Amino acid sequence: PPPPLQNIFPALVDFDPDFIFISAGFDAHAKDSMNFGYVGMVEEDYEWVTREIVKIANLCCEGRVVSCLEGGYKIHGKMISPFAKAVQSHVKALVDGGQNQNNIWTQEDADFESDFETRAVEAKERKRQALLERQREDARMELVRMQERQEAAKLLAEQGVTENSAGEEEPGSPSKKRRRADVDYKKLDEEMEE
Repeated sequence: PPPPLQNIFPALVDFDPDFIFISAGFDAHAKDSMNFGYVGMVEEDYEWVTREIVKIANLCCEGRVVSCLEGGYKIHGKMISPFAKAVQSHVKALVDGGQNQNNIWTQEDADFESDFETRAVEAKERKRQALLERQREDARMELVRMQERQEAAKLLAEQGVTENSAGEEEPGSPSKKRRRADVDYKKLDEEMEE
C-alpha cells in the first residue's frame, strides 16, 4: 500500500490536530526537473493527497486547513505548465473538501483505497511484463528469421546463385540468365507428330 495510507495518514489522525498547515510544494511533479526524476507525481496525485488531508481535517479539526505555496519550478507554458495544473488540482481538492465537511477520513476507506491501489499496481505490472514478453518473443522470432535468411543466402552463395540471379536484372547490366539454344519450333512440332 502507498505509505501515506499505511503510515502518515493514520499517524495524523492519531495526533488529532487542531489545525492542519500544508506546505504545498509542487516540485515533486513528474515533469519538474527539480526533483531529478526521483518523484513522479501528477495532477491526480496532488488532488488525491489534498483530498485525503481535507478529509482528516474534517474529522479532527472542523475542516481547518491552511495551504501555503512552497515550490514548483516547471512554469514554462504558463497556465498549462505542470506547476499550474498541479496547483489547480490542489486548490480544487481544497474547495471541494471544504464544501462537504461530512466527508471524513476513515481507516476503512484508506484500507479499501490501499487494496485498490495495490491491485491496480499489480495489474499494471502484469501488463508491463506481458508487453516485455511479447517484445522478447518478437525479437526472438526476428532473430530466427534473420538467421534463416543468412543460412539461405549462404546456401545460395555455395551454389553460385546470387540474390539477383533469380530476380530481375538491372537495366543496362549484362544478362545473368543462362543462354538457351535456339529452338526450331517447326522441326520440333514435326518430331512430336511422328
